[in-house]
Amino acid sequence: MNDNNAQRPLYLVFNFLAHQPLNP
Repeated sequence: MNDNNAQRPLYLVFNFLAHQPLNP
C-alpha cells in the first residue's frame, strides 16, 4: 500500500508531539 508512505511524515509529527512535555 502506497498510502502507508504518505502517512509516514504524519506519524513522525505525531510522535514528536507525543514526546513533548505536558507542561501548560
